[in-house]
Amino acid sequence: MSANRPQPSGMTGGPPTVNWQVTGQQQTTQFGPTGRFEPGVNVSWQTDNGITGTTFVPQALYTLDNVLKAVSRHVLEMAQVHAAKGTVTIG
Repeated sequence: MSANRPQPSGMTGGPPTVNWQVTGQQQTTQFGPTGRFEPGVNVSWQTDNGITGTTFVPQALYTLDNVLKAVSRHVLEMAQVHAAKGTVTIG
């Protein structure tokens, strides 16, 4: 990274450990990779440190195991960004 870009920190010990739980589900459709509507479920969740989000799971993949994997991946990404800190040099 260049000296003028924010320098992330706070992730030195590896990814954080965050507890989360599902707070809701809603059947919906979303544009898929082929440009067609794809039926699925928006799974809403919240972490113990207040991060909230929604993860779309295609209906064809909607099993408990796949939901756990998809939401865990999304929570990890959000928690890493949430924990980021940086410094910016002005001028």
